[in-house]
Amino acid sequence: TLNVQIKATAMTDTDVASFKVKGTGNSVENEAEIGVMYEDGAGTNAPTGFIKLDASNGTSYYLWIDNTGDLRVSSTSTHVGGTSGTVVGSQS
Repeated sequence: TLNVQIKATAMTDTDVASFKVKGTGNSVENEAEIGVMYEDGAGTNAPTGFIKLDASNGTSYYLWIDNTGDLRVSSTSTHVGGTSGTVVGSQS
């Protein structure tokens, strides 16, 4: 069992606390990341949990739950925490 905890206190705009893994194959390096991001531009006043996944073409996509419970996806990190991006599904 591996228990890893990363904690950031007093986060401000654009701060990220995360766990990231990278892999390289066929001269392509991609990564996956899970963490917490504080992004003022997203219209939220609190850090938001996110998952970042790179597609095989290298494009990064971010997934998060907004304040209304909708799961959202965007290729723009500044959307994390807000209501921009595409709704993937609603949680009840």
